[in-house]
Amino acid sequence: MNAINSLKGEAYEYLSTQIKNNNIQPNTRINETLIATHLNMSRTPVRQAIYQLEKEGEIEHRLYQGFYVREKKIDIHTYINLLDVLTLLIKDAVSTTRYKDEDFQALDEKIEEAVYATDHTTYLRNQMNFFLKLLEIKGNQFAYTAGNSLCTKLENLSNMEVKEAIMEAKQKTIIYMEKITSHLRLKERSLALQTLEDMHNYYILQSLKRIK
Repeated sequence: MNAINSLKGEAYEYLSTQIKNNNIQPNTRINETLIATHLNMSRTPVRQAIYQLEKEGEIEHRLYQGFYVREKKIDIHTYINLLDVLTLLIKDAVSTTRYKDEDFQALDEKIEEAVYATDHTTYLRNQMNFFLKLLEIKGNQFAYTAGNSLCTKLENLSNMEVKEAIMEAKQKTIIYMEKITSHLRLKERSLALQTLEDMHNYYILQSLKRIK
């Protein structure tokens, strides 16, 4: 038993280090046989190490597919970096798009959905949908695809700390979203851009407060 535990520890350290150093990339399937061969041990301790890493959230089991390295959760630092890129995309959209009445109706609907969201996941999705709508209206497929990728990462991979920070900022964020839409409706493009910058700075400030 001690020998097995020792081998499990060796396999665990190997896998953990490989994942941490990105030598095994997220969404890569874990091959027990290859790892066991590489470490010159049976598959049993390797499997035990995989189970341990699954409990720790580093690896996930996919039905009928096997074990895969889980995508890393987005922490506050990464959240700030993604916000910077997303804000640049939205600023470009706001700067160059000509809006129609139906566009404002669509934006108002996204805001209303965000208002009535009561949990982290739903609110984050609704907030991202507002930003995506601004990019969609612009009609630039590249900008929309890039923005959608960023929003999807924020929605699906944000850790609880990030989700809590976003939820705490809900009331203020909705006010910013309403102001942006109002300025665009009144053709006050420069004020809409300034409001977008104010919202971005507010996010950063709130996020920085959480960094120890």
